[in-house]
Amino acid sequence: MLLEIIDYTTYNESSFDREYGSVWSGDIENAYFSNDVFEKHRILLQPEYEYSGRSSKSAYYVIGVDVGRKGCNSEACIIKVTPQPQGDALKTLVCIYSLAAEHFETQAIHLKKLYFKYNARSIVIDANGIGGGLIDYMVKAQVDPEDGSTLVPFGVEGGTFEEAASDYKKFKTDDMIHDAMYLVKANAPFNTEAHAYVQTQMSSGKIKFLIDEQTAKAKLLSTKKGQNMTPDERNEYLMPFQQTSILKDQMLRLNLAA
Repeated sequence: MLLEIIDYTTYNESSFDREYGSVWSGDIENAYFSNDVFEKHRILLQPEYEYSGRSSKSAYYVIGVDVGRKGCNSEACIIKVTPQPQGDALKTLVCIYSLAAEHFETQAIHLKKLYFKYNARSIVIDANGIGGGLIDYMVKAQVDPEDGSTLVPFGVEGGTFEEAASDYKKFKTDDMIHDAMYLVKANAPFNTEAHAYVQTQMSSGKIKFLIDEQTAKAKLLSTKKGQNMTPDERNEYLMPFQQTSILKDQMLRLNLAA
């Protein structure tokens, strides 16, 4: 995953600019997604780092997780869903977190804390392959090493992977959040359907993204707060914008034959 290139411990702003700061000159032949369409909808000026009801009281958050392990980070995409009076809801990708390739129990702790931080409606996880290893810990309780609090077990709401969902019913407990997870089975038919849906939603303006990191950096450095930041503080601030650019790069490399 290209998102692994930048994380809070290894990212270097100048090296990233050298490698990824060039302007995209056009779409790859047979690309599934369009650079122009993606860029058109990069309008969010600020990430959201916790639940916010300021824009709409009816909005809710969903966390999508791409599971990684042993040299491949997990990525958690925070999507804010805002229902509209008519038509499809507006989806905004308000933040992306890169979780170091740690033990699944450590990842489960991070994800549960994000769930509570955003008061999320659900965490969506691919239950295929290594995703099952993470879910095995999500359905169990953990102790937060930072404050010693107990993170309760997370249950499965349902999903497209009914066989896997039913396997976890036997772990139900009284303190479990029964509808915290939604399991999917990422295979060729599912991927094709998902890509087509995202393409349609992007084309109709129903998905919005953070502005590009160069614009965000310029805006930041125009303020006294930004000018007084250390390089590490600036890197941390720009992280969600940079990860959004890397997500775009990944999406533009998907082709119609994939």
